[in-house]
Amino acid sequence: MEPVLGASQAVLATLLCFRRQHTAFRHVLNSPQYYSAVSPRPGRKLTGG
Repeated sequence: MEPVLGASQAVLATLLCFRRQHTAFRHVLNSPQYYSAVSPRPGRKLTGG
């Protein structure tokens, strides 16, 4: 669980950094990579745990 929480905190920190940059923020929200990181598909575990 710890690696997952760490990754979540890293993502939140990144989003907070982009908070002031609306263009970059919207780009991140619209990027498929963002959705993959937030809700990974079943059978596609990044942590492998």
